Amino acid sequence: HAWIPATPIAHGTRLARTAPCASHFMLLTLARPSPVRPQIQNNVRHVMKLFGRASAADTPAAPNSVAVGLDLPDMFGHFIGGEFVEPLEGKYFDNPSPINGKPFIKAARGSKADIDAAVKAANDAYTKTWRLASVTERSNILLKIAGIVEANLDRLAKIETVDNGKAVRECMAADLPLVIDHFRYFAGVIRAEEGTASEIDANTVSLCIQEPLGVVASIIPWNFPLLMAAWKLAPALAAGNCVVLKPAEQTPTSIMTLMELIKDVVPPGVITS
Repeated sequence: HAWIPATPIAHGTRLARTAPCASHFMLLTLARPSPVRPQIQNNVRHVMKLFGRASAADTPAAPNSVAVGLDLPDMFGHFIGGEFVEPLEGKYFDNPSPINGKPFIKAARGSKADIDAAVKAANDAYTKTWRLASVTERSNILLKIAGIVEANLDRLAKIETVDNGKAVRECMAADLPLVIDHFRYFAGVIRAEEGTASEIDANTVSLCIQEPLGVVASIIPWNFPLLMAAWKLAPALAAGNCVVLKPAEQTPTSIMTLMELIKDVVPPGVITS
């Protein structure tokens, strides 16, 4: 393990998110030669081997080379009404990977009209489907989501690494297992939820009944995309709410991949993104 020393950085250089861990991606363009540069290149080669290919230092890289073998499309649209749709203004933006700073996929750029469509789909799903679903139904769907994440843990962890830049071992040993646990936890919690009845006086009783709020908006930061999405999705869905989920612009791909995996399990419109 080696810390990167305080070294002047060339003007305009894009810095990858780094940490003092040999399996982190550490790609910096230094203004002057650094004694740790060979170690950085070795770290990159080590991590790229996890993805079954040589590093960029060994082989000319195609624009999407860091995502080879991850079965990603060229672009993701918005996930609205249980399917991926084109952004209404037709705009997309490049999603670069911190591994090499190059785009590996395109993401839909939303507009006010897209937000309105997402909220409408969520409201329709809440009114017609989700608020009427029993606790048992909601619990079983959360368990199915957990099972899908578990079955696709390796692929999701690698996509999270390409998207976010953190160590793949961190995704596989911490982030994704916690995502799975979070959905299973709330699947169990809601089966034990109870209301209360309190006697105020001889003629008055107070009833406390658990009810969903409706449609909630969740904004996800870049540093723990899938885990923080689970933190927000699991309790909201468990309580009977529908969710409009906004991934970080820097890291949309792993969340959109999750939407693709669970689209046949979650009723249309219950989650939009």
